[in-house]
Amino acid sequence: MSTTAPNPTKLTEVRTDMEAAMIVAVLEEHGIDAFLTGEFTSGFRAEAPGNVNVLVGDTDLVKAQQILREFRTQSDSESTNKDEQSGQSFRDICRALVVVGLIATALSMIIRLATLAIGEL
Repeated sequence: MSTTAPNPTKLTEVRTDMEAAMIVAVLEEHGIDAFLTGEFTSGFRAEAPGNVNVLVGDTDLVKAQQILREFRTQSDSESTNKDEQSGQSFRDICRALVVVGLIATALSMIIRLATLAIGEL
């Protein structure tokens, strides 16, 4: 009985080896063997930077595509939530700075008025 390894097929291409490693980890959690090509050139910042290819066996391609879609949907959802949270935090900080500015202005006016009142005594 002869067994042959499935033909490596490109699932996706990403910009960083970190992103590619996360995809490989998710695929392996689902029992799909995956490997990378181009990870050694992805960090170069030259005229033609390299990308990282995530490869899977051709027999796992359809399942891997579905898992990748779910992973990206989940990642996008988490990013959106973080963006919304950081946007709210930024607005809260801006409001606090406005309040601090108003308080500082009010204190400055009080001190100036007190100084004038003392000078008139």
